[in-house]
Formats: sequence, structure tokens, C-alpha cells
Amino acid sequence: MFGENKMEPDKIAKIVFNRVLDYCRNNHDAMFECVVSHSPDLLLVFINSFVKNKKAIENLDQQSWDAIAKEYGKFWKNWVREEVADYLSEILVPVDIIQNDKLDSASKVGYLKAYEEVLNKFADRIKSALKEGVPLCEETLYKWYMRLANVVPIRRPDYNEKVSYFLHFYDMLDDTDKLEALNILLDQLDSVLYEIEEEYMRNLRALINNNS
Repeated sequence: MFGENKMEPDKIAKIVFNRVLDYCRNNHDAMFECVVSHSPDLLLVFINSFVKNKKAIENLDQQSWDAIAKEYGKFWKNWVREEVADYLSEILVPVDIIQNDKLDSASKVGYLKAYEEVLNKFADRIKSALKEGVPLCEETLYKWYMRLANVVPIRRPDYNEKVSYFLHFYDMLDDTDKLEALNILLDQLDSVLYEIEEEYMRNLRALINNNS
């Protein structure tokens, strides 16, 4: 399949994917959308733009192309999985409470307590899913994010749209990758809970005590 002077499919796939990442990083503000647009299904369309050694892909048969696409798909899927998990973690940080200038310190503490309570329940639900080995579905996760949003006095304008967008890609993952994404999410969720209690709440309570 890959004769003399021909690179193995995993090496070609890795080179192409790394160059896709560099291209998207350096030429697009929306890197995630750029990488998503270079999906495995479109590999044959753009591969020539990212391979400098054309001899590596000259005269490849269909089996060879399929092998490259399969390996490229692994790199692409792993990257998407981690990016989705990172975004779904990042949006859990309650900036809409902390940065709300219309709320006084006492009100922020009250909202953070309510938010923290829902977040703890969300964490417990993820732990149960991981223990059972059955990933949460897109609809269930969306409901949890809406429950969290309902605790916030004013949510960011694009919150629902962004959550739906990234959950769409979460839903494209297989069960193994969904569980891995949930595991990443849980780790980050624990960090958010720690940050709420040890940083935000502590600072706000100090302000309340100083003003009393």
C-alpha cells in the first residue's frame, strides 16, 4: 500500500492536521470553526494545500486514502473533543454574576450560593454518568446549562446559542469520547466550584465585613 518513499498514513495524517492547526491559528479569529471546517470528510479537498512533499501522496489507491482519512479523523476528533469540553467548562465560570455592576456584594454572594448549589448537583449527575459508563445526552446537558443560566440575573446574550453550538459537536462524539469529555468537564467543574468558594465568595464576604 505504501511503498518506497511513501510515508505511513498516520505520519501523513499528523503532518496535515498539525498544519491545519497552524493555518487556523494564524489566519482565523474563530479557530474552532476553522478546524471544524477541515473535517475528515473533506480531507481530499484540502490535503494538497497542507502537504509539501507531494510524492508522499502521489498515486495512492483508495485503500491508502481511506487509511489516511481514518488516522486524520482520530487527530481531528480528539482535538474537537477537548475543545468542546474546555468551552463547556469555561462557560460555567459565573462571570455574569461576578462582573454584574448592578449587584452589590451581598446580592452577588446570594446568587453565587444558588449557582453553587446547582453546580454541585450537576457535578453529582456527571459523576453518576461516569460511574455507570453511560454518557449524558445532548438534551440532558442542555437542560443543566439552562438550570444554571436561570440562577443568573442576566445571562450573556449568546449563552444559549453557544451552549447549543458546542453541544452539537459533543453529540457527534461516540460514547467513549463523550465520557472522556465529561471527565474533562468534571475536573474543570470542580475547579470552578473551588474558585467560587475560595476566591469569589471569600473576597465578597471580606468586602461586606469591611463595609459593615
